[in-house]
Amino acid sequence: MSGLEDYTGAIDELVPGTHPTGEAEQLNAILAALEVHSKYRPRRIVEDIPGNGGFDYPLADLALWENDFSVVAGIEYPVDDSNPTVNRLGEDDWTIYSKPAGDVLRFLGIKPGAAETIRITYTGRHSIDDDACTIAAADEKPVQKLAASLYCRILAAAYAQDQDSTIQADSVDHSSKRREYEAQAMKYRREYDEHMGFSKSGGPKPACVTQDWDTGYPHGRDWLTHPRRWR
Repeated sequence: MSGLEDYTGAIDELVPGTHPTGEAEQLNAILAALEVHSKYRPRRIVEDIPGNGGFDYPLADLALWENDFSVVAGIEYPVDDSNPTVNRLGEDDWTIYSKPAGDVLRFLGIKPGAAETIRITYTGRHSIDDDACTIAAADEKPVQKLAASLYCRILAAAYAQDQDSTIQADSVDHSSKRREYEAQAMKYRREYDEHMGFSKSGGPKPACVTQDWDTGYPHGRDWLTHPRRWR
């Protein structure tokens, strides 16, 4: 499982050379990449909580729940590890209810007992530390390229600052370096988007497309059963 050192190493390989920025900027690029990836493919977290004999369960009690980001993806009750789908609740069995003290998971017609367990699957942001990252193995390389793309943006911005004291104006062609890193940023971002299946507009590709195909006769006459006044 990759950790922070693997991600900084990947940036060093993808963006080689001596740069006017350091580890802090690389870390910022990595964290920004995880933030972007969390938006499109968030982490799925599974957590068990005990019943309390009532209808309401504060979402803030979940270890990694984040207001305005996390969503409930599924609920199993009562938990049955031998057949995890048999007791999966439908969306008409529960709801999210807002109270002054915060949002709660409210069961509709069900009161889990104190000796019973509720299994909640919900989404959260990805995280990284020295030892591990929550990004799925299949997404690691593309997310590293996304981090490299964001790091190239930082470098391009640095070279765009003619008065930056960390750059020797007499030995560096600022404009050329800026264009070089902007091109690299676009390349690596495009490779991430292709892995994620995004369209050119930056979002997921649609499952289908509907188009209005409005044609007319070459000689200009109207259709017999579908005249222009109805179109």
